[in-house]
Amino acid sequence: MLDTPPPTIAPLSRAISGEIFLPEGDLLDLEPYEGMEFEFEEAAKAFYNSYARHLNERHTKDRDIKRPRTIIRVGCKASLFVKMQDSGKRVMSRFVKEHNHELVPPDQVHCLHSHRQISGPAKTSIDTLQAASMGPRRIMFALIKEYDGISKVDIAEVDCRNYTRNNC
Repeated sequence: MLDTPPPTIAPLSRAISGEIFLPEGDLLDLEPYEGMEFEFEEAAKAFYNSYARHLNERHTKDRDIKRPRTIIRVGCKASLFVKMQDSGKRVMSRFVKEHNHELVPPDQVHCLHSHRQISGPAKTSIDTLQAASMGPRRIMFALIKEYDGISKVDIAEVDCRNYTRNNC
């Protein structure tokens, strides 16, 4: 085990605002381990999402499922469990790294449900175009043109549609 106290992942304002947490410095190579502490559940989720992006895997949260999806991780035991301490901090209680399936190719990780997020600049563009009375389809065409190709636009039309519907 470690002689030094485990690092605490500080509150992540970027994680709470829905942006992607990208570890910096020593945290870039930090692998999850039992006893790792987080200030907020969102910080734990953001850290694991970043770790998963690094390994091209995905995570699921068993509760709060709005719409059940087809299970694609047949028998995979890869997981991360976080418990809340009396102090209010979240501590990683269990981490299982092993997968029994191939991981998603790096160029397709952004398509996984847990990694689909709209960046700040894309949100600004969508808001501006929506204010100009453009619908989601026309907004997507504009984003594709703005970013020089569909491969550089990290959101799907359905994400654009959902964002415009929820942020009227």
